[in-house]
Amino acid sequence: MFDWPKRLAELTEAGTPCVAVTVAGVRGAAPRETGSKMLVTADVVLGTIGGGQLEHSCIAAARERLAKTGTPAQALRRFALGSQCGQCCGGVVDVLFERVDADDEWVEAAYATLRAGARAALVTHLSHRESRS
Repeated sequence: MFDWPKRLAELTEAGTPCVAVTVAGVRGAAPRETGSKMLVTADVVLGTIGGGQLEHSCIAAARERLAKTGTPAQALRRFALGSQCGQCCGGVVDVLFERVDADDEWVEAAYATLRAGARAALVTHLSHRESRS
């Protein structure tokens, strides 16, 4: 199992910005279930959201988000797997992109809560939805 909270804490502690890419919703057949997550830095990908063209497109979008200043920290994009990505699954996947930087103090606090054995919920407020890819 991919321990993304630990890996995210390690990235922020090292000062490495990343984008957390999360399958936020699925309709129809898709390579991974809602909640699947990967972390994307400028040169490393940790975890998977299912591979194929969907994952390739999401890695490119995450790296673009890292390279551009002034973009919203979060965005939600919808991918039609058959028509847009050429994947045989044919479903529709909503993907959440969240930029996380070294100065995002919530990461260590959330990870400390999990390490202590407590339950935690992360809530993301979306103020921006990007158009379809």
